[in-house]
Amino acid sequence: DGGLLPAQAFFLKSMEVGRCVVRAGNAFRLSGCDHATVFHLANQDEHKGFKCCSGIRQWNTLDCFDRLDGTGPLAYFCDLTGKNLNQQYHMDEAGLIHHSSGKCLGASKMGALMPQPCDKATHWEKVNIFKPEETELYEKAVEKYQLTSDMPDN
Repeated sequence: DGGLLPAQAFFLKSMEVGRCVVRAGNAFRLSGCDHATVFHLANQDEHKGFKCCSGIRQWNTLDCFDRLDGTGPLAYFCDLTGKNLNQQYHMDEAGLIHHSSGKCLGASKMGALMPQPCDKATHWEKVNIFKPEETELYEKAVEKYQLTSDMPDN
């Protein structure tokens, strides 16, 4: 389970700045939430028995948050196996987004994203949460045809 059929998709909103993350080329920045990029959790997590999720993926694309540079995360093809350390981002209950580098995802009032020490980092919240249509269709088919995870896939 690498999050290919996400349970939920959402905007990432800075609780301090009140704006949302938007894709800008191969990078990300803050903008008004009416133009926000939709994300979901993705990629296997070996610490969770290779279940989902060890990263943040842009919904309906193959791109995940990757290396956390001075200008924030870069967009790069997702490693569904979760082995790419650059793509390991975890959001905790307090709303901090931790990166495998030991830093957290921060944002300036001007809208720039950046790595920050976690004790000073931006707090994030998932907003405009919805269940993607492809997930709903899959769940309905599983129920209709009484499919189970132990059935052969051929």
